Amino acid sequence: MYVTDPASRDVRGVLQPSPLQLGHLTGLSKLAMEGTCLSTGACQLPPNLLELELSSYDRTDGIQVSVQPLLALTRLERLQVLLDNNTKATLMFAQLSSLSSLQEVSLAFEWSGASPATWEETEATAAGIAAAWRVLPLRELRWSIAHMPAAVLQQISALTGLTNLALSGGCAGRWYGCLQATHAEFALARTQLTALRQLSIQGFGRMAMPSVGDDVVAALEVGGLPAAAHLYAAEVSSGMDALDTSRAYLHHGCGSIALLLQAVGTLSALREVCVVLPVQLKSAQQRRVMQDVLQQVLPKRIMDCLEVAASRVAVEL
Repeated sequence: MYVTDPASRDVRGVLQPSPLQLGHLTGLSKLAMEGTCLSTGACQLPPNLLELELSSYDRTDGIQVSVQPLLALTRLERLQVLLDNNTKATLMFAQLSSLSSLQEVSLAFEWSGASPATWEETEATAAGIAAAWRVLPLRELRWSIAHMPAAVLQQISALTGLTNLALSGGCAGRWYGCLQATHAEFALARTQLTALRQLSIQGFGRMAMPSVGDDVVAALEVGGLPAAAHLYAAEVSSGMDALDTSRAYLHHGCGSIALLLQAVGTLSALREVCVVLPVQLKSAQQRRVMQDVLQQVLPKRIMDCLEVAASRVAVEL
C-alpha cells in the first residue's frame, strides 16, 4: 500500500496537513508512504506493520514531521527512509532505538545547499546526526553531501553492522565534494567495517592536507596495510604526493590512492565495489607509473578491476 500526503485548507486557504488515521488497518504488514504524511504525533499507522518505507521525510512548505507515530509500531522489523535535508527529523530517528523489534534500518540522506560559508555549522550538525544513528540497527547508509567532515567518518566507522555504504560528494562540472579527513584516517575507518558487502565512494576530491605520524602508520600496519602505509608516509614526509603537482585540493596522490584501495581490499565480505578518485595523469608514462605502484601493494582482486585513466582511478567490482 502506498499513501501520499493528506491535506486540507484552513480558513485562510493555506494548505495544512490533516493527521493521518490508518490505525484501523490491523491486517496490513507492509506500507510505503511519503514522510510528510506524518505531520504530527496524532497520526496513526497500521499497528501491525513489519516493514515501512518512507520515500521522502522532509519539511515541505513549512510542514513539520514527527517520528512519534513510528514509536507505536511495536512489531516493526524493517525501516527504509529517504531524508531530504531535514536535520531535526534525522536526529529524532535516534528515538527509534526503543523499538526492540527493529532489526534493519536503511537510510538515504541527501543534504543539499552546503557551502564553504556554512561548513563549520555543517560539520557539527553532521557529526551529531551520525552519532545519533549509532544507536540504530543500521544496515544500509547512503549519504550525499558536498562537504563530508572528518567527525562524520569517525562516527560511520563505528557502524560495524553496515552491509551497504554509499558516500557521494556529487559534482557540478569539474568541482568535487570534499572529504575533510586525511587518507590515513579514511583508510582506518574503512578497515573497521568488516560486514560491508557493497561500497560506493564517488564525487569526492582530495581530502584534508596529507599528514601522518608514527602512531597512524603503526595502526595502519596492524590493520593490514603496511606497504601502502609506508608509501603514503614517505610521500607526506617528502612534502608532496607522487604524480600530484598541481591543484592539490582536488587530485589524489599515488600513495593516497594505494592506501585507500588497499583498505578496500581488506574487506573480504565485499561483493560490489565502486570507488572513483579524481587524479591528474596527463601522460601515458604517469599512468604506467601509477599502475605499477598500485600493482605492488594492492590485492589481485582489486587490481583485476582497476582502471587508471588521465582524470580518474577507479575500482568497479
